[in-house]
Amino acid sequence: MGGTKRPPTIVCYICGREFGTRSVHIHSKTCSKMWSAEQDKLPETERRPCPEAPPGFESLVRASLGKKPVDDGSGDALLDKMKKGATIDEMLQEYNDEAFRKNDQENLSPNFAQRP
Repeated sequence: MGGTKRPPTIVCYICGREFGTRSVHIHSKTCSKMWSAEQDKLPETERRPCPEAPPGFESLVRASLGKKPVDDGSGDALLDKMKKGATIDEMLQEYNDEAFRKNDQENLSPNFAQRP
Protein backbone atom coordinates (compact mmCIF):
# COMPACT_ATOMS: atom_id res chain seq x y z
CA MET A 1 0.00 0.00 0.00
CA GLY A 2 1.11 3.66 -0.13
CA GLY A 3 4.31 3.11 1.84
CA THR A 4 3.47 5.86 4.31
CA LYS A 5 4.94 5.01 7.68
CA ARG A 6 2.66 5.36 10.68
CA PRO A 7 3.95 7.91 13.23
CA PRO A 8 5.52 6.34 16.32
CA THR A 9 3.19 5.80 19.27
CA ILE A 10 3.76 5.23 22.96
CA VAL A 11 1.45 3.94 25.67
CA CYS A 12 0.35 6.45 28.29
CA TYR A 13 1.69 5.34 31.66
CA ILE A 14 -1.49 6.65 33.33
CA CYS A 15 -4.40 5.31 31.26
CA GLY A 16 -2.80 2.67 29.03
CA ARG A 17 -3.95 4.14 25.71
CA GLU A 18 -1.60 4.77 22.78
CA PHE A 19 -0.67 8.27 21.66
CA GLY A 20 1.73 9.70 19.15
CA THR A 21 5.10 10.58 20.62
CA ARG A 22 4.51 14.17 19.51
CA SER A 23 1.27 14.48 21.50
CA VAL A 24 1.81 12.27 24.55
CA HIS A 25 2.97 15.20 26.72
CA ILE A 26 -0.20 17.15 26.01
CA HIS A 27 -2.25 14.03 26.69
CA SER A 28 -0.45 13.13 29.94
CA LYS A 29 -1.25 16.53 31.48
CA THR A 30 -4.94 16.09 30.68
CA CYS A 31 -4.86 12.44 31.69
CA SER A 32 -3.35 13.29 35.07
CA LYS A 33 -6.17 15.76 35.73
CA MET A 34 -8.75 13.16 34.69
CA TRP A 35 -7.10 10.58 36.97
CA SER A 36 -7.34 12.99 39.91
CA ALA A 37 -10.98 13.77 39.15
CA GLU A 38 -11.83 10.05 39.02
CA GLN A 39 -9.93 9.37 42.25
CA ASP A 40 -11.76 12.22 43.99
CA LYS A 41 -15.02 10.34 43.36
CA LEU A 42 -13.78 7.35 45.36
CA PRO A 43 -13.82 6.96 49.13
CA GLU A 44 -10.55 8.26 50.53
CA THR A 45 -9.42 4.76 51.53
CA GLU A 46 -9.69 3.53 47.92
CA ARG A 47 -7.87 6.41 46.20
CA ARG A 48 -4.54 5.81 44.51
CA PRO A 49 -1.87 8.30 43.51
CA CYS A 50 -1.47 9.09 39.84
CA PRO A 51 1.19 6.85 38.24
CA GLU A 52 4.50 8.53 37.50
CA ALA A 53 6.37 8.23 34.25
CA PRO A 54 8.60 5.15 34.28
CA PRO A 55 12.37 5.60 34.14
CA GLY A 56 13.51 6.38 30.63
CA PHE A 57 10.05 7.41 29.38
CA GLU A 58 11.06 11.00 28.62
CA SER A 59 14.29 9.90 26.95
CA LEU A 60 12.45 7.38 24.77
CA VAL A 61 9.92 10.00 23.65
CA ARG A 62 12.73 12.48 22.93
CA ALA A 63 14.73 9.89 20.97
CA SER A 64 11.67 9.01 18.88
CA LEU A 65 11.47 12.68 17.90
CA GLY A 66 15.16 12.80 16.94
CA LYS A 67 16.21 14.66 20.09
CA LYS A 68 18.90 13.77 22.60
CA PRO A 69 17.78 11.76 25.66
CA VAL A 70 17.48 13.74 28.91
CA ASP A 71 20.63 13.90 30.98
CA ASP A 72 19.21 12.57 34.25
CA GLY A 73 20.56 9.04 34.17
CA SER A 74 17.28 7.60 32.89
CA GLY A 75 18.49 7.74 29.32
CA ASP A 76 21.55 5.61 30.03
CA ALA A 77 19.82 2.29 29.35
CA LEU A 78 18.29 3.76 26.19
CA LEU A 79 21.69 4.93 24.95
CA ASP A 80 23.19 1.51 25.75
CA LYS A 81 20.48 -0.22 23.69
CA MET A 82 21.04 2.21 20.81
CA LYS A 83 24.79 1.52 20.91
CA LYS A 84 24.01 -2.19 20.69
CA GLY A 85 22.02 -1.56 17.51
CA ALA A 86 18.44 -1.40 18.80
CA THR A 87 16.22 0.91 16.79
CA ILE A 88 13.83 3.45 18.29
CA ASP A 89 10.92 1.46 16.82
CA GLU A 90 12.14 -1.69 18.62
CA MET A 91 12.53 0.16 21.89
CA LEU A 92 9.09 1.74 21.58
CA GLN A 93 7.61 -1.70 20.89
CA GLU A 94 9.37 -3.16 23.92
CA TYR A 95 8.12 -0.30 26.13
CA ASN A 96 4.57 -0.57 24.75
CA ASP A 97 4.45 -4.36 25.24
CA GLU A 98 5.54 -3.95 28.86
CA ALA A 99 3.05 -1.11 29.44
CA PHE A 100 0.15 -3.18 28.06
CA ARG A 101 1.20 -6.14 30.23
CA LYS A 102 1.40 -3.95 33.32
CA ASN A 103 -2.00 -2.39 32.59
CA ASP A 104 -3.54 -5.86 32.36
CA GLN A 105 -1.86 -6.97 35.59
CA GLU A 106 -3.13 -3.92 37.44
CA ASN A 107 -6.57 -4.66 36.03
CA LEU A 108 -7.20 -1.09 34.91
CA SER A 109 -9.68 0.12 32.35
CA PRO A 110 -9.14 3.32 30.34
CA ASN A 111 -11.40 5.24 32.73
CA PHE A 112 -9.02 4.38 35.61
CA ALA A 113 -11.55 2.41 37.66
CA GLN A 114 -10.76 -1.16 38.52
CA ARG A 115 -12.52 -3.63 36.29
CA PRO A 116 -15.25 -5.75 37.88
